[in-house]
Amino acid sequence: RTWWYTELVFATPGASLRWRQKALKLVRERFGLGQASLTIDGVKVGDPYRDAECLSPDCCYALRRPENPDLEKSRLAIYYLGIFVCNIEEQTSWAQVEGAVRYDGLTLDASAEKIVKGLSRRHLTERLREAVRRVVCREARTQNSNAGRIQKALKNPGQRQRWRRRFNVVDRAMIHLFTTIGWSVFKDLKARDTFREDLSRTLWLRGVCAGRLRSYNQDKHSDPARTLWKTKLFWASNGRPLSPLNIDRLRRENSGVIEVRKIYNLGYRPRDYIWVPAEHDLNALTAIFGPNVIRNSPFNLNVST
Repeated sequence: RTWWYTELVFATPGASLRWRQKALKLVRERFGLGQASLTIDGVKVGDPYRDAECLSPDCCYALRRPENPDLEKSRLAIYYLGIFVCNIEEQTSWAQVEGAVRYDGLTLDASAEKIVKGLSRRHLTERLREAVRRVVCREARTQNSNAGRIQKALKNPGQRQRWRRRFNVVDRAMIHLFTTIGWSVFKDLKARDTFREDLSRTLWLRGVCAGRLRSYNQDKHSDPARTLWKTKLFWASNGRPLSPLNIDRLRRENSGVIEVRKIYNLGYRPRDYIWVPAEHDLNALTAIFGPNVIRNSPFNLNVST
């Protein structure tokens, strides 16, 4: 296999231009995550996964948070020695992701298009587990960097309405039109896309936390649990970003109760309330901490703001 990690140069003298174009198209569809550079008839074939990370010399991955934060199974393209093998869907530990993985220790069937179940398949699952943990930590760091920006966006009534709707399909179509003609709550399409990314990342990370965080003392010695405890996923009624660890401390200071409210920054504030402007905010809080500790604030007016 050592030759595969250097440079591959192919030439097709005598082939028609149409045949060469088809061959180049096929190679571009099936080549990825390879350590060798590949050239065909003088044309260098680029690797679509240039930003891949490696766990070991024989295992690299290019994974991302899925566009759909409620994805039930990870969707992965599997590569062997830089050549596409198959697409798989499976539940991965901690979170569901999308992307591609290259593992050169796989055992393939005679068609080289299926993975043979056995030791090599289990090794792939183990490597996926570590790769997904890294993706979760990476997204958590991004979330902390942007928590202030999200809070600022949620102060805008129009953007808060999109947050409530989770930016559904109708919103996407209408907002694209209104933003283009200057009638949107977003100043331009870039601002709209940034808001959508922030919303999707927040929902995805909350889903990762649900049912997985135990207590900080139990989780503080290993990632990604330790990182998730410190990730800003909620906001206080005064706009202060809060992590699950912040909320847990507020709960212990408040006789084991987490008080929530739907309205933002009401003048009288004897303590920090958790701001839940949308139903999915309250559902996420309940999924992480349980329904028995959540209580509506006495100042929690049932109005849309």
